[in-house]
Amino acid sequence: MSFREQSYIDEQLREASLLEARFGADFNAFFYSPQFHQYMLSLTPAGVTLMNSDNWGDLSVYNFPGPFYTGETDTCGTGIYAMDNVLFDENYQEFVFRQPASYFELLCLIDAGYVEVRDGYSADGNQRWTYERCRSWWLTVPSLLDWLSKDEGMKNINGKMLDNYIHYLQTTAKDDLRKYCFFLENGYYPQDGQTLPELT
Repeated sequence: MSFREQSYIDEQLREASLLEARFGADFNAFFYSPQFHQYMLSLTPAGVTLMNSDNWGDLSVYNFPGPFYTGETDTCGTGIYAMDNVLFDENYQEFVFRQPASYFELLCLIDAGYVEVRDGYSADGNQRWTYERCRSWWLTVPSLLDWLSKDEGMKNINGKMLDNYIHYLQTTAKDDLRKYCFFLENGYYPQDGQTLPELT
């Protein structure tokens, strides 16, 4: 399994269960809150490195809006630590195609960012993204989907994993982004039934 041997997965699952016991079963309520920021700063040196790495000026257009994003990364392929969240562009640089949806995914993404040698990952997206920036990004999705479906370089690098990103953009990504915009506007993650901001 290359980077993700079963022993690695088992260890991350164990750590994830400890985080759930500490912060609660509602991952999104933790992830989109001041607790996440404080937790990252408590991780020495991994979390501190990610929180202090400023890659906004080199933001990859492929990144899905949220706390984590990448700028220019190395081409060592370490994004496979977080294969549920990270893919590679046509230049083999890493990008976050989906934000973590569980404590397990969070831990794997932190590892992917920490072992990337150019400090190309950042975790300060909540201080960068705004509702208007998210809306502007969403307007690029049709052209992004067209590009993803045609670019042979990305298909060759990512294989069938690229389909995960395309499927995500075509299905649940819009609701996820609207919920993230709600968080940006209100400071907490929305509950079921709350009115979400529009993207168009």
